Amino acid sequence: MAEEQEKFMQLQMLDQQYSQVMQQLQFIEQELLELDEFSKSLSHLQSSDEKEILAPLGRGVYMPASRHAEKKLYVEVGAGVVVLKTPDEAAKVVESQLEQLKTAYHQLKNQESFYTMQLQQLIS
Repeated sequence: MAEEQEKFMQLQMLDQQYSQVMQQLQFIEQELLELDEFSKSLSHLQSSDEKEILAPLGRGVYMPASRHAEKKLYVEVGAGVVVLKTPDEAAKVVESQLEQLKTAYHQLKNQESFYTMQLQQLIS
């Protein structure tokens, strides 16, 4: 009986850890999609000579904006600090973020596999 209780507690703990990993994976997948879309928008901005754009304010609200000839972007680099960068520099920042997220994603996938194996062994 005590062995069954211990096994049940291990099962609950592994299931909880597995659920946390799955939530983190979902979050990273969403972030990867958003960064990929942003990267595409940035590429379009670099190749376009349009003077008028729609700038997002948030929650699906946009306002018309004019682009300056110098094509500089304000980029938040952390802790609320904003710096001017060229579209190429901003693209490098996005690429770096994508790589970091992909690394975290692969690490979490390894954890998911580990917890899946542990759960299967415990159930068997």
